[in-house]
Amino acid sequence: MYIGMDLYSDQRNQGKGFKLYQCMLNHVGVKFLDIELKLEVLGHNDRAIKVYEKIGFKITKQQEIIVNGRRVNNLIMDYLG
Repeated sequence: MYIGMDLYSDQRNQGKGFKLYQCMLNHVGVKFLDIELKLEVLGHNDRAIKVYEKIGFKITKQQEIIVNGRRVNNLIMDYLG
């Protein structure tokens, strides 16, 4: 199952993304269910990557994709808890 979210720019840098992901993971009870969670993030989004790693996601795959006509690094992260 892929999950994801985006925050408005005025809502960033306040710990809200971290808290929202924590709530979602606790609510889903992912530790007790046989659910494989993944997400994708652009490789240059260091702030988001740090949040995801802090929550328990790990980079498991990298791929190059085209965004707005430009090649960018895309990371796939799996939740390892």
